[in-house]
Amino acid sequence: MRGPKFGFDFGGGFAADRIFRRRGGLKYYVLWLLQEKPMKGSEIMAEIERQTHGWWRPSPGTIYPLLSSMEEDHLVRKGEDTKYEITEGGLEEIGMKESPRGDATGSVDSVIKELDGIVSYLEDTSPLEGDRKEKLSKISERINKLLR
Repeated sequence: MRGPKFGFDFGGGFAADRIFRRRGGLKYYVLWLLQEKPMKGSEIMAEIERQTHGWWRPSPGTIYPLLSSMEEDHLVRKGEDTKYEITEGGLEEIGMKESPRGDATGSVDSVIKELDGIVSYLEDTSPLEGDRKEKLSKISERINKLLR
């Protein structure tokens, strides 16, 4: 089962919770949820469970410390109604708002970082052959033009 936008495989249970937290993915998932609407921690847990069709529900011991940390980092704030809402810093973190430098955080720097991750993935997979190799060669030529 794939999570929205992130492409993570939610295998379910404690292992998925631990792996997702360790990789930092949960922070971005929670920010993504909060950019839709403010939610309480319990609502976030329930929404993740709903979106993963019951395969994974983060524990309170995962969600609440994460929310507290994100609040300290000024990515979210807790309202008087005890619902967490995303801040401008949180929107910037997920590329939904322009940074103070004036460029969208989803721009060149983040694309380069994403490309680096994609190349690492391709290096880890089986050897590329045929049509895939040809497509990557054309992409490589286009990138090399950018570097001139």
